[in-house]
Amino acid sequence: MTKNNNKILFVGICAAAVIIIAIIFAIVAMQRTGLSESFFVSDGTKYVITLDSDEISVDEGSIRPAKKHLVYFYNGDSITGMKEYYLYNQAAEAEKTYQQLKEDTPAGYQAIAIDGKYLVLTVSDSIYEGKTATEIRQYIEFLNSTENDSGSDDNYEEFDENGDTIESDDDSELDD
Repeated sequence: MTKNNNKILFVGICAAAVIIIAIIFAIVAMQRTGLSESFFVSDGTKYVITLDSDEISVDEGSIRPAKKHLVYFYNGDSITGMKEYYLYNQAAEAEKTYQQLKEDTPAGYQAIAIDGKYLVLTVSDSIYEGKTATEIRQYIEFLNSTENDSGSDDNYEEFDENGDTIESDDDSELDD
């Protein structure tokens, strides 16, 4: 009888271990997203514009995402689709925003979905209609060039509280 009890105890422990492992895999699978940062790189099928948290405007009371990726899909010089991917710090934040938006899809969007920590909005054709892949590429090049210029003091101008340019001392010495 003791042998049977030991076998039952051993089987019970093994079953409990298998259940715990299955739960761990389920939790990991639910938190994983099909998207990774490597997707948000421009290539031969899409152009990507990435905005950091401080560059994203949100309504008061809304959760600010960590990043926003604007992805323009193209074929040749035609834009074939556009999606906005909002990355949140936690999947629960993405889910909360999704729940708020799904009841009343904002104008300009065809669909709203959630993918782990990402809130994915499919943009209506009318928003990117008439834009070309060349224009988007040139815009990205412009953004990259302004980022590179932002560290340079050569193009730096100061403005007063009215938005008027303040002349630097160097300019005033030249006028004398």
